[in-house]
Amino acid sequence: MKFIYKNIILTGFICLYTAATCNAQSGDSITSPADYSLLPIQYTGLQTSNPVAYIEVDRDRMNGQITYNHTSGDYKYISDPRSMNSGQVALEGFKRVNKLHFYGSFSYNISGLKGQKWKDVLMPSQGNPFILGDSIGGDYDNERFAIKGVMASTLNKKLKWAVAVDYNGGSSADQSDPRPRIDATRYSIYPGIMYNLLPDWSIGLDFGYEGYKEVISVTTTTKKDHNYFLFQGLGNYTIESGISHGRQYKGTAFGSNAQIKWRKNIYENILQLGYKSNEEKSEDGAVSESDNSSVSGSGNSNMFRSGDYKETIYSLMNIFSVKQGQTSHILKVNIDNNNSKGIWYDQKKITNSNNQQIWEIYNKSVKYKNKTTKIGLDYIWLKERSGWKDYMLGVAAEFEQHKTTLLPDMHLQKYSNVNVAIKGGKTFRLPKNFQLGFDLKASYQRNLSSKADFTGLALANLWSYPVFEYLTSDHYRGDASFKLSKQTRMGNLPSTIYLTAGASYTKSALDTDNFNKPDRIGIATSFGFTF
Repeated sequence: MKFIYKNIILTGFICLYTAATCNAQSGDSITSPADYSLLPIQYTGLQTSNPVAYIEVDRDRMNGQITYNHTSGDYKYISDPRSMNSGQVALEGFKRVNKLHFYGSFSYNISGLKGQKWKDVLMPSQGNPFILGDSIGGDYDNERFAIKGVMASTLNKKLKWAVAVDYNGGSSADQSDPRPRIDATRYSIYPGIMYNLLPDWSIGLDFGYEGYKEVISVTTTTKKDHNYFLFQGLGNYTIESGISHGRQYKGTAFGSNAQIKWRKNIYENILQLGYKSNEEKSEDGAVSESDNSSVSGSGNSNMFRSGDYKETIYSLMNIFSVKQGQTSHILKVNIDNNNSKGIWYDQKKITNSNNQQIWEIYNKSVKYKNKTTKIGLDYIWLKERSGWKDYMLGVAAEFEQHKTTLLPDMHLQKYSNVNVAIKGGKTFRLPKNFQLGFDLKASYQRNLSSKADFTGLALANLWSYPVFEYLTSDHYRGDASFKLSKQTRMGNLPSTIYLTAGASYTKSALDTDNFNKPDRIGIATSFGFTF
């Protein structure tokens, strides 16, 4: 994996050089680049899933940055680290060649996680209850990279097409016993079309396929047995012991989204309806100290079936915008409904006809059920000046409702929250082509209702209740950042260089056996450029 990352980084820098050279060749026709971060507001179609929207970006652009982040504090999910330091290099850009429109992005991230436990996985779906963990934990070193490419074009006056490809990879390792080594990949491809029905109306459709694989190998150097927790949801688990352990995830997802777009003069409305079906399967098996290969594929009777996760997601998004001159008003509504279940296999070890120990499944049942509904509203008012943010004001609200049930004993976690936020920003013009921008955001989460029953769960006080208290706690958060930019030229290439810095602070009023009015702080800084 280290060798792969070095080649990925080299590829990224080659892409950077090539894109910069291509843009430089047409530098005379390029005005000074403006604020790259405003693109999703200037081109609202980029907020949809249809890759045809990349055609809307009407000129070549490229943005790159180096970022550092630090997060620490005791207000956190139980399996999150106490603190984290990370650095990232990222590059993305748009390029048009005749009728073809291209978009590409590349990022590489390294991070050090301090004090993480109960989590020896990297990329399973957020709602997947079948995770592997240990109670000792340690300090983890993570590496992740992401590559995305889009190609789009106009077939005729009415039909546009595009195809997008994503690839995400990562690895994680802890250098203290027990020592997990994790390698994971997620990749997807999703083509899309957009058809102009009438002068003011268009319909779009995109399809997506996603693949997922993750291999986990846990070893020890002391030859001492350790306990490995095979979680099933809400803190319930089965346990395996030994000097080593292995797990493999495999997953596939299919989805589709339909868009209806209307545009007339200064008004535009985009309605998107989406569907996604996701399935992930996991298997466990012992890994010897010298075995660095992945565990066997799905269906191997030598492996322990450690849960199948299935989820179905329905979504609705509507973006209404009014853009007159350099003033934009954007109102966005999101509704998401997620239904998921976890299937568990009761198994026992038997000796087959070849005198081998294998796992035999004698019962299969739904062990875990979860239903999540989210409704969000976001409004932004933006006043631009020559492509830069002059003033910005926004408000947002989100309602979420969750119900999780663990069968057959009917253990329950149920709650609903509402989160409200207000944000604003202002950019000041300074001498010598400098600009200084400030952004502020304040948010508050309020728990509306909560109910839990973890009676009989062995980890109720160590896992179930701490997680429940964290998810249902009232808390407030504040974010502040600034961005110093300078418009300049690199040779004949108009460009903008910038420096950013920001901080966030979250505070909860929780006062329980697990939390004592906890807080969490984050800081970030970056250096970047835009061509």
